[in-house]
Parts: sequence; C-alpha cells; structure tokens
Amino acid sequence: MDAILRKAIQGGYDEGRDWKFLGANIYWAQWLNGNGDRQSVSISEYFLFKPFWESLGKACGWIETKPSRPTVGMIDDCMHYAIVFHKMNLLEGRIQAIAWLEELISK
Repeated sequence: MDAILRKAIQGGYDEGRDWKFLGANIYWAQWLNGNGDRQSVSISEYFLFKPFWESLGKACGWIETKPSRPTVGMIDDCMHYAIVFHKMNLLEGRIQAIAWLEELISK
C-alpha cells in the first residue's frame, strides 16, 4: 500500500500543503503536518476518492495530463482500474485487491 500511495503522490495527490506522507500499510496511512503532529487516515478513504485514482492514473500513464472530453458513457482507464479494484475487494478481499493494484502499478 505504501508504494500505491507514493505513486499517487507522484501523480499530484496530496493531503494539503502542510502534510508530508510518512508511510502506509494495508489499513492506515501516516501523515505528518507542519507542526509535527501525526495523523492516521484509513486506507479505505483513498479508494473512495476520485482525485486519488486520477493522481494514480496520471503517475502510471493511464490518463493524459491535459484535460480531455471523454465520450458520454465511457470511462477513462483510471476509473476502470478503480472499478476492477472495488470488485476484487468485494469478491476476493482487501489483501488480494491491494496485491493486484501493487502489481499493476509496478508495470
């Protein structure tokens, strides 16, 4: 999960200008703010947040960096991967879904 969040950060994802990513496991992400306060965020929140998937897609080359107008009824690759991830999470469990996503971003 750590590699997934780091890849999304490469694509532009952040928690705000004062927050620094420290690391993550399959349940929690650790952030440090400008005052030195740590905060734990549930990993589940990222998987439900479209800007997370867009940033991950940007870093992995799934979407173009310039705005485009998709055809009505079509989804871009980052949303396709988000749907596959959620389906796998429901059917096979969180560990399998995260392992699949980690393998996908390493390609």
